[in-house]
Amino acid sequence: MTHLLMKTARSWMLQVPVCVHMKMIGSHSKGEAANHKLIPIPDAYKDAMSASHQEDTTLGSRKEMIKEQIKRVDARVREVKSNASTIEENIYQLLQEALVQVWFRF
Repeated sequence: MTHLLMKTARSWMLQVPVCVHMKMIGSHSKGEAANHKLIPIPDAYKDAMSASHQEDTTLGSRKEMIKEQIKRVDARVREVKSNASTIEENIYQLLQEALVQVWFRF
């Protein structure tokens, strides 16, 4: 049994296992399918394993972009917490002033 490989934009991509019978008289014996490149399963496995260990530059840059976004969000969260703390202090101060005014009225 072999594997059918199809060319993608980046590399060969494993698609379907094809037996000798299908290659000789079956679905892969005529037409466009007859021109598909076939390789043995062990070779397809080795190729797939090799490709899986190669660094994906798009993935790496996407990870970096996400890390930067997370840093910006974390900074924003710290700002919000700081502002909330300042506002809470201001409200408490206003409350105390109001209580003092109410206290001296009575």
